[in-house]
Amino acid sequence: MYHHLKSLFWTTRLDRIALAIIGVAFLVRLIIACMPVTVLGVWFVPDDSFYYFKISQHVASGVGSTFDGEHLTNGYHPLWMLIVAGFMAAFRWIGEMAPVHAALILGAVLDTATLVLLYAIARRLFAHPAPRIAVLALIALSPIQIGWAVNGLETSLAGFLVVLLAAFPIFYGAGRWPLRRLIIWGVLGGLMILARTDYGLYPFLLSLWYLWRNRREFWRTALALAVPAVIVVLPWVLWSWYALGTPIQESGLALTYTNRELFFYKERSAFTLILWSGYQFLRALKMAIEQTGTAALTIAAALVVAVRVAMRRNYLAQLRASVMTDTAQVAWVLSAASFLLIFVHGALRWTPRDWYFIGPAMLMAFLMVAGLREMLETLSRRSLFVMVMIVVALFTFTAAQVYPKHIAARDMIATAYWLRDNTPADARIAAFNSGIYGYLSQRYVLNSDGLVSHDTFRAIRNHELLAFWQRTGITHFLDYDIAYTYRYRTFFGVPAIEPYLREITVRSAKDGGYHGSQLRFYTVDYAPPMMR
Repeated sequence: MYHHLKSLFWTTRLDRIALAIIGVAFLVRLIIACMPVTVLGVWFVPDDSFYYFKISQHVASGVGSTFDGEHLTNGYHPLWMLIVAGFMAAFRWIGEMAPVHAALILGAVLDTATLVLLYAIARRLFAHPAPRIAVLALIALSPIQIGWAVNGLETSLAGFLVVLLAAFPIFYGAGRWPLRRLIIWGVLGGLMILARTDYGLYPFLLSLWYLWRNRREFWRTALALAVPAVIVVLPWVLWSWYALGTPIQESGLALTYTNRELFFYKERSAFTLILWSGYQFLRALKMAIEQTGTAALTIAAALVVAVRVAMRRNYLAQLRASVMTDTAQVAWVLSAASFLLIFVHGALRWTPRDWYFIGPAMLMAFLMVAGLREMLETLSRRSLFVMVMIVVALFTFTAAQVYPKHIAARDMIATAYWLRDNTPADARIAAFNSGIYGYLSQRYVLNSDGLVSHDTFRAIRNHELLAFWQRTGITHFLDYDIAYTYRYRTFFGVPAIEPYLREITVRSAKDGGYHGSQLRFYTVDYAPPMMR
């Protein structure tokens, strides 16, 4: 693969234009990565990222895999956690935000490396320069992709690995590979699982496809792929099982459990359950399409391709012929994995998040350009310029709709600093959305939604959250009122939590930051209301 990248941007003038696009894209990502936390938290970095920062801080200092310093967790993707923990160990002496900026800069670098790989693949697939530049620009300049690169999560790492995995069969074909190449691909598959557990669908289906293509050497191929992957993943699985009794991350279970409890607050029929799962799948599919940054163009391109295919008399023969090529088969396998990913998070988990879908979004951009390839190759320069302006307009509209992504973080960051300055050092605070508070407040903060606290998730399942707070010594509670008056109301183990709370005014809190909800800060009184 190296020789495909070696002279990638110096062959033609348009290749150098691609280099300029990638350079500009990297510069934009780098500038964002160096912005202050008050900007990053509101515009790009979600509360979940601060879970990584706080847990990695504890890992680097030798406390262990814990968010609050006391309760163990496996609620993260371990490869990114190890990387961030390395930054914590190396840069924490500079200041609390130095490791964060280092992680965001690495995200920008990984995303740029992904762009280089994508352009190399485009050069492999498209003889004409127009589709190459089109697919690169659609991904490199997408405001969604830019945000993913610097969101502090594992998104850019997962995107890089999934493209690197797909590049192997695209560049080397589906024939018999040397043992060394198989082992490297197997290691990459294991790293993909550690980078994002759900993205294990990609190496799994790609491996099945490659095994089918090389079924005459099934055992040689299967062992060369499976053994390295298992060796890479097994330590994490064994630790998680030994420490917490399960190999499954609680972050993948807690929100799903809460959503299902909210849905089944009353008896539901099987038909209602199917309808709701179907709705959640369509919601996840819509979200995945929106992550292209050009949802309208993606849908329009799909319709154009469908009409053109339907108008051709021999379209079935052409379809069968295209499926016979290695590259087309890889595209079908990646499409199947992306569909399953959307189905799992939508129809099964009911908990889609935009950053889950970097793989499907990049694939859709490629498929959109591939479907319009013939049209792109015949467009005049004026028509290409018009199309570029349409894409720029769509990106501008998308950016205006999407950003800032986390309005509530403005209050949350200000409140975290307020806690640092206005609460006693021994205060023990519970919060559901607790990442920002836990990392910035320098106070003990208990994660109370169970995403990064195994014991909290157990208390939620047992509907004894208030009793768990008491055992943990919680003195204060902080969150938006919608969290405890609606979403987690039934998990406290008491008819209502409000009688146990006494409000303290937080000057930084404002109305309407989170679903129109108010951020509130309380002391917790565990005495039964009738005993006061």
